Amino acid sequence: MKKWIWSILLLLALQQPVLAGDMLELEFPQDRAVLVVEEGSGQVLYTQNEEKAMYPASLTKLMTAQVVLDNNALEDIMVPGEEMDQISPKAAGPI
Repeated sequence: MKKWIWSILLLLALQQPVLAGDMLELEFPQDRAVLVVEEGSGQVLYTQNEEKAMYPASLTKLMTAQVVLDNNALEDIMVPGEEMDQISPKAAGPI
């Protein structure tokens, strides 16, 4: 039951729009990359460290969880296949 509640809260949190004007007033840490794009026109409003190679953000993990939840029942048990043995331990190394 707790997982179901957390899943709903996560989905609601991801549905909240963020206004670009509000983001531009924030100060971002210099070790982070930032890209703010206007949804309608695709115009880039703000960038920071856009050329710097970095690890994927946590949003990547959240989207992976969302795809799994969209394509499976909450009660389903997910078991990694044998293909996991073929992934190198260095696969998550520096970019």
